[in-house]
Amino acid sequence: MEYNVHYQATISTTPNSQAGVGQIEAPDDQRCNVPFQYRSGAPSEYEMMLCSSLSEVFIKGIETLPEIVKSLNHMNVGMPNGEPWTAEIFELEMARMGH
Repeated sequence: MEYNVHYQATISTTPNSQAGVGQIEAPDDQRCNVPFQYRSGAPSEYEMMLCSSLSEVFIKGIETLPEIVKSLNHMNVGMPNGEPWTAEIFELEMARMGH
C-alpha cells in the first residue's frame, strides 16, 4: 500500500474514542504513525524522484543543508517548476511534504 486509504482529509482536534476496523489509528495505542500513513494519495513522480535523489545524496555521506542543496542542483534535480534549490525553499518543501 502506498498510502493510507482511510486517511481523513479533515482532521478533528478531538481524538476519536473508538478505533475503526481496518484503520491505522487506535485511541489507546501510543505508537506514532509514520508520515506516509497520512498521505491522501500515492507519491507523485516528482516526490519519488526527489526521494530517490536524496537517498543518493545521503549514501554519499552528505548531511548538511548547504551540501544537500548543492548536490541536488549538481544532479539537475530541481523543484517542480524546474528552478534550482535554495536552502530556504528546500526547507519549505520538506515541511510541505511532511518531513
